[in-house]
Amino acid sequence: MRINYLSKRVLSVFLAIALFIGPLTLNSSAAANSGVNDFVSRCYYIALGRSPDYAGLTGWTNKLESGEACGVSITYGFVNSPEFQNAGFTNSEYVEKMYNMLLGRSSDVAGKASWVTQLDAGRSKEDIFSGFANSEEFFNLCASYGIYSGYYISGSGMERNAAINGFVDRLYSICFGRHGDISGQGGWVMNLANGSVDGSSAAYGFIFSPEYMNKKASNVEYVKMLYSTFLGRTADEAGLNSWVSKLDYGELSREAVFNGFANSAEFSNICTQYGIERGNADYADKTYTAIYSVTPTPEITVQPTPPSTPVSPYGPTSPTGAANERQYIANINTYKIHIPGGCSRQPKPENQVIVYITDEDLHTYDLCSYCF
Repeated sequence: MRINYLSKRVLSVFLAIALFIGPLTLNSSAAANSGVNDFVSRCYYIALGRSPDYAGLTGWTNKLESGEACGVSITYGFVNSPEFQNAGFTNSEYVEKMYNMLLGRSSDVAGKASWVTQLDAGRSKEDIFSGFANSEEFFNLCASYGIYSGYYISGSGMERNAAINGFVDRLYSICFGRHGDISGQGGWVMNLANGSVDGSSAAYGFIFSPEYMNKKASNVEYVKMLYSTFLGRTADEAGLNSWVSKLDYGELSREAVFNGFANSAEFSNICTQYGIERGNADYADKTYTAIYSVTPTPEITVQPTPPSTPVSPYGPTSPTGAANERQYIANINTYKIHIPGGCSRQPKPENQVIVYITDEDLHTYDLCSYCF
């Protein structure tokens, strides 16, 4: 009897410890990313009227942190859940829930009346949800919790919305180092969802945008970015050196290298993962024009006279005398001009450098002794 009593006492202690540690574990997990946990918790309280269960809180939080879900897909998951659907909310109650959960405030009289009238007239609750979810207020609310909102498309369902938003956010993150702004995110998501844009053309839009071009990425940085975007991994040394060498010496343009990565099997797999078409990349080279002056203005001898035909990208295929290229010879004893990407990529006479500059790249260049 004494043994049984002690056994019961020991079991009681262990149970008490387990009950004590359980909340601590939940709280520790919440502390790891309080913003994301708080966002999910408030969805439970507002949408379902209860505190979150551990499995549910962990599951939704993990989806947000991994990029598998965004603000709109999480909130729609609650609104579309059987628990919410079976609650039997009136149109007025539903609209109030949208104000509280998606805007973080109580409704205003005129606004609520308008939404309720639309529901009473037969507009779907999903359309009403979309109106709230794609608002600037929801975008800012998500930002305050450290998550990105995404953009909701009625009729696409939670999983497809989450997938397309994830693809777009991935491009923003890799190419720009930030989440999308509300109009940009919405535009890309809409175009990918309706099929007017595929994976390759979306990537092209980001990589050859003014925002990315203004980064003045070196050839090394450019190729590393392509590995991340299209292959989902860091560059291997041999592959990186090969692509960069081809760019440095004018064997390939950046557009040609882009096409090679975008048409890869690895990028096909990434697009399939996000539920979109890869498309076929066959983008033409951009037009390049030599610069007439920089700041400070150097003395430049131009030879020969520039023809009217645009130059081919990233330097000519033939270093001298090509009729379809603008070649500018600068006396480097007067002024040394460094062109990002490598002005050493073409053969040049002693004490001279052939200068090629993109139409998008007219800016002040640094003095450089590397190429000389």
